[in-house]
Amino acid sequence: MTAKASTAKKAATATPPKGIEDVNAFGQLNVDALTKASELATKAIEGINEEITAPIGERFETASKTMKSYTA
Repeated sequence: MTAKASTAKKAATATPPKGIEDVNAFGQLNVDALTKASELATKAIEGINEEITAPIGERFETASKTMKSYTA
C-alpha cells in the first residue's frame, strides 16, 4: 500500500459520509420529539389523576369529620 492510498483510507474512515450524519440528526430529532411528547403526556395524566382524586379526598375528609363528631 502506498503512503498516498493509506492517507486516503484514513481520511475516508475518519469522517462519516454526509448521509450518515443526516440519519443521525434525524434520529436525534425523533428522540427529542418522543421525550417532549412523553413529558406532555405525563403532565396530562397527572392532571387527570388530580381531577379524579380531588373529590374522593374531599368526601373522605367529610366522612372523617362526620365520624369524629359521632364519637365525640
